[in-house]
Order: sequence, then structure tokens, then C-alpha cells
Amino acid sequence: MAATVRIAAAGDIHCSEPLRERITHAFAVVAEQADLVLLAGDLTTHGEPAQAAVLADACRGLSLPVYAVLGNHDHHANRCGEVIALLADAGVRVLTRQFDILEVNGLEVGIVGLKGFVGGFPGAELPD
Repeated sequence: MAATVRIAAAGDIHCSEPLRERITHAFAVVAEQADLVLLAGDLTTHGEPAQAAVLADACRGLSLPVYAVLGNHDHHANRCGEVIALLADAGVRVLTRQFDILEVNGLEVGIVGLKGFVGGFPGAELPD
């Protein structure tokens, strides 16, 4: 029987304090049903570190890898470094023009992370 990898993928989760209970519950459930989580940007509502802390708290201690890229909403407060640091402290790997290769259920999985939105690269700026 071939090995399988169960991937839970989501984008636009827009974490904020009023959604804390819902986000915490969702990640607790997904930890029982998936082998890997991929988050495709707009992790926060407005890019505030307090909003990222909601996601960080939900992911802290999970037994499965969580990877993410930032979206345009995560850039709104211009505090990306703080957001990334909070998430990294909780075990979330935020990829910014990076890649990772990990083994999941005996299979190699390659993950490439750029950004969760178009534009924003030097010479290719687009407004929201």
C-alpha cells in the first residue's frame, strides 16, 4: 500500500481576538485529521502581532508541521518581522522566498513559500 500524506490547507483565516476560540478549536481538530498544515496568507486581520498571537497560541504544541506564507493583510501594519517571530516561536514555519523538504509518513514533501498575494516584489508592486 502506498503511503499517503493528509494535507490541511487554508487561506484567509484572518485571526483576531474575537475568533480565538474558533481558531483554537479548528487547529485542535485538524491536528487529529491531517499530517501537515499549509496556510496561504492573510493569517491576521490587519497584520498586528496580537492577531498573530491568536494563531500562534492555536498552533503551539501541535504534533504536526505547520507552514505558512504571509498575505496582503499580514503586511498592513508593517510589522511582519514581529508576526513571523511570534509564529516561529509557536513552531509555525513562515516561508519567505524559501523552501523546505520534510519527511511525512515516509515520503518527502517539498514546500515552497513566496507570498500569499500578487505584487509586492521590487519592480512589481500592486495595490491592495
